[in-house]
Amino acid sequence: MGKFKGFLPALIIFTVYFLIGTKGVFYIPLTAFFPLFHYYFIISLFLFVPLYLYTSKKSYPYPEQLKFLPFLIFPAAMLLWAFYYGYHYMKFVPYPADGINYLWLSKLISHGKFYLELPEFSEHYHNHFISSYREKYASVYLPGFSIFLAPFSRMGIAFLVNPALAGINTLLVGKHALKLKDTTAAIIAMSLFLFSSVHIVHGGMYFSHHFGLFLVLLSSYILVHKEKTIKNILICGLIIAPTLLMRPQNAIYLYFAFIIYLFITEKKIKYLFFFTIPFVFFGFILMGYNMLFTGNPFYFLQDAFFDVLHHRKLCHRPGFGKGCYNVFGDTLPAEGTNFKFLMGITFLRLNNFLFRITAHPGLLLFAIPAVLKKPGKYFLYYFTPLLAVFSYFFFYIEGNIGGPRYLMESGALLLIVAACGMSWSIQKLSQRGVAGKIGSGAIISFIFSSFIFFSFVLFPNSTATLPYETAPHIQIKNIIKNNNIKNSIVLLPFVFEYHPHSILTIQDNPPHDKHGNLIVYSLNIPQVDVFLDDNLRKYHKGSQYETVWIFHKKGYDFHAEEIGFLENDDRFVVEFEAKGIPSSGLPHYVIGIPPQFYGAKYGIPEPGNIPFRFMGLLVEFKEGKENWYEFQHSVINSGSYNFKLGYVAPACATGFTIEINGNKVLSTTPEIDPLKVQIVQFGGELQKGRNRFRILPQKDGCVILDYLDIALHP
Repeated sequence: MGKFKGFLPALIIFTVYFLIGTKGVFYIPLTAFFPLFHYYFIISLFLFVPLYLYTSKKSYPYPEQLKFLPFLIFPAAMLLWAFYYGYHYMKFVPYPADGINYLWLSKLISHGKFYLELPEFSEHYHNHFISSYREKYASVYLPGFSIFLAPFSRMGIAFLVNPALAGINTLLVGKHALKLKDTTAAIIAMSLFLFSSVHIVHGGMYFSHHFGLFLVLLSSYILVHKEKTIKNILICGLIIAPTLLMRPQNAIYLYFAFIIYLFITEKKIKYLFFFTIPFVFFGFILMGYNMLFTGNPFYFLQDAFFDVLHHRKLCHRPGFGKGCYNVFGDTLPAEGTNFKFLMGITFLRLNNFLFRITAHPGLLLFAIPAVLKKPGKYFLYYFTPLLAVFSYFFFYIEGNIGGPRYLMESGALLLIVAACGMSWSIQKLSQRGVAGKIGSGAIISFIFSSFIFFSFVLFPNSTATLPYETAPHIQIKNIIKNNNIKNSIVLLPFVFEYHPHSILTIQDNPPHDKHGNLIVYSLNIPQVDVFLDDNLRKYHKGSQYETVWIFHKKGYDFHAEEIGFLENDDRFVVEFEAKGIPSSGLPHYVIGIPPQFYGAKYGIPEPGNIPFRFMGLLVEFKEGKENWYEFQHSVINSGSYNFKLGYVAPACATGFTIEINGNKVLSTTPEIDPLKVQIVQFGGELQKGRNRFRILPQKDGCVILDYLDIALHP
């Protein structure tokens, strides 16, 4: 029976990676990159098989004092390759949103803060995945990786962190394989890790995955290869539990993988208890973090952020009936995620993993003989990545930006098993005469040709130099430095997409750069004579800022113009589509809409043609907690102000009340007309500085907000 105990796990590995990951085309590892790769392989066969037959008959003693060299060369090679990719291809641009947010949050943390108080005129600070909920300007990303990154950000060397982590992870992969098998397995494992587009790419980006992988490799090494003591078990838990502050979903599957391994191998409740303690500790920290931002220990800031942007609540969580359609609107089923849809996403992840976790998908096949031979020995190494596949099955984003990143953080464990399988196969075949040695030579040829093909064909073809000589954020920083711009307001071109000149990438001490400049977006709309920048230029005159500069963008080049401040006339303007995310409240749905917006649900006929001043903000209300929409706006002088509100009342419109700083100033019941901007004028008192405007519905329904003009009563 013992001979067959590895059959089931081997079958599961084959089914997951080579059946589901290929949609049943299980022979893809043999046909991948046909025919070009096979030419490389055939040439390698003619080179390496005779060479191996010759060298295998001789003994070449390896000096003991040089055995450290592979553990120096491979990690150094990965560090340099990742650094070169980050420098040459990415130009160390923190891009897309993940990198932008992680780096910005690390800068914020390095100055002792996890968020900013909601800035005045917060529309000029809009960025992807930055929330203003409960008047806190904060990233919806959890802070775990950014906390680690913070000291390096403060020193200005954050760009070195992931290349260094990539090198360290290469070393750890080798150390695992050395403990499990031998030096040959270690060299192969480090090679498999090194010749991998996903590891190189993430080594040159600002994503968190190499840090997560580092925690997995370090904790699993202690768990498997160090003495099982309470101290070591506790240390292992303390290393891996902080993933709760990065990706709770990862922490959960890692916890169960490690706890099951401990139970199988040790069967001691005390070990399970002490391993669990750090997870409880960091779990409370996570709940406290949630309380800080949402007032609910189990309600994340990202929940509050996505809940107002989508009709489906808690859409950004795993499970059936989930999914945020603004992210996957083209393919997400109307009822949300279902089994068929999630199987499709899982295939994408696995196929990407198969082709990008190392040089050639066929190399992963060698995990099967290792597991067949010693399933218990490699249990944690194949069970953990399998559990990751299962865990992420219920999560609707495939995560293939920069490779199969959601499966990367435990995927290296499977590479270690494959390396051990190759080492074992080469050794066993070498003991079976000439035919066996030819087989060993063929395996070596396969490995070598895969790495050469990857280096000269695959990786170069998968990288494209960015279309600018100097990265946009570096251009902007250079212009600021060369023009000696200090202690000023700097207005950057706004783009509603992920972009490398995001204000978050320019800010060194958010929201300022290292020269004391306030870095914000320009929101002028000249084509409709709306100049939102004027709000800032009036309000900050006489403040600590010396002047105002605006940057203009043409193609990929920038130039700056000094425009200065404006005299105050006590007139301010609000464009609601720019306000967007409420500063307080959780209305059912909020979205900026163009004049051409239409929809049967709202009774707006095609093609729309709503006569907005520029765009509108659709706000839907539904009875529930915090069912209101609040925004803030600032004025220079306190006093009585006149307000002119433009709004549209589609079929779902409801009457609403407006409160300013808690005082009711307007209650109106709109006339239903989906193609007319209705104007209502009213008065109210404003205080100097920021003021809170709250729109409360009289019942479930909606309103489309266009603009609000504010003027001091003469």
